[in-house]
Amino acid sequence: MYCCFGRISPTAGEATKMMICQAGSVEVNTRTEKWSDTADEIVEYIVGSDRLRDVITQVKVWERTI
Repeated sequence: MYCCFGRISPTAGEATKMMICQAGSVEVNTRTEKWSDTADEIVEYIVGSDRLRDVITQVKVWERTI
């Protein structure tokens, strides 16, 4: 399972970015996180042995929020 966030700030006062990481403990999240300015960068994230771009149509979305 993975978590993907649209526009959040990495730390207080910083510009917002997109973030994706493997779901798990804080240590797992920190070790696997990727911060990006664009969706094109996020879809290059490796999920298993494939890029997110190649598997995005096969994902099961568990929750969405606005």
